[in-house]
Amino acid sequence: MFHNLRLSDLHIERDKPVVFAWLRNDLRRRLEAWNTLAEASWSERDIDERLDRNGLVQRAWHGLTAADRDRNAYIVVARDRTRAIGIAHARERVAAPLDVRLGEIAWLFVDPLMRGGGAGSRLVAACHVWMRARQLPVSAVTIHAASNEARNLGRRHGYRTAEERQAVRLSNVDDAAEP
Repeated sequence: MFHNLRLSDLHIERDKPVVFAWLRNDLRRRLEAWNTLAEASWSERDIDERLDRNGLVQRAWHGLTAADRDRNAYIVVARDRTRAIGIAHARERVAAPLDVRLGEIAWLFVDPLMRGGGAGSRLVAACHVWMRARQLPVSAVTIHAASNEARNLGRRHGYRTAEERQAVRLSNVDDAAEP
């Protein structure tokens, strides 16, 4: 448990280096999962090149800073003293099939070296406070299938799987006979 843990706003210039590194770490982990699933043979260098060539980290950073200015979004940073150790991005949206307003934790990340100290729970709780203040009747979070830590954090805060939204096929070529 962190004794000096506090929550604050995103400080775009001061926080950019660490949050940019977290975004890169998170996107890298996701690409590694796809690499494994697709049985591809991307090296670490290949993954880095994909991140850089496609500007994925920069686009994610721009999305986060845009959300910081959006009145229907909330960005909160967990700090140990002044050092950023985690971040959460929540937003309001309408769940189309239900036609209900909901609060969604779109991204939550805690520095891997700082996990287990309560920062993730504090970030989730802060997002819930924001959602209650906006009178959002439902909250949701999307969790990557490979993230057991995130799934466990979600369970501790009452989240349950509502639906699985993505299945992946390893090839666009179907070996089965034509219909």
